[in-house]
Amino acid sequence: MLPMKIYRAGVLLVLLISAGALNAQSGMQKAFIGTWKLVSTEEKLRDGSARPYPDIGANAKGYLMYTADGHMCATLMKPGRPNWHGEIEDSTDAEKISAASGYTAYCGTYKVDEKNHVMFHYPELSLYPNFIGTEQERPYRFEGNRLIFSSTVPEGDVTSWKIVWERVTK
Repeated sequence: MLPMKIYRAGVLLVLLISAGALNAQSGMQKAFIGTWKLVSTEEKLRDGSARPYPDIGANAKGYLMYTADGHMCATLMKPGRPNWHGEIEDSTDAEKISAASGYTAYCGTYKVDEKNHVMFHYPELSLYPNFIGTEQERPYRFEGNRLIFSSTVPEGDVTSWKIVWERVTK
């Protein structure tokens, strides 16, 4: 009988610790948890003009997801990419290049710096291999049910960027 009591006590302890960990999340981290749908992307250029992210275009589609246990996943694509002539194993190199040119995705963990209003993504897998193992800084703000990441760029043609996400509700 004693081993069953120890087992139950252990299970209860694990449940209490898990509940405590969820409650210990910051209020700001809780604000991110869920699914977000891409609304728009924008780059402002040094000549004063603006454009959507060139790799995914003006009508890009995408989702961003944050879980309570600190994981995240982002995927964005350019709509209208041409279909392949057959199954994936029959696709040509040109078809694969075309599909990858209008698509980006990565997943990993995240943390929120509430004081500085910065979200950090830590990609563990990515279509773009150079992302893996990096720290991706995403300054953020909330406007209603929208999450907006934006920042300035010190060099090059682009002066600033902005990506807008809207919370998905059932």
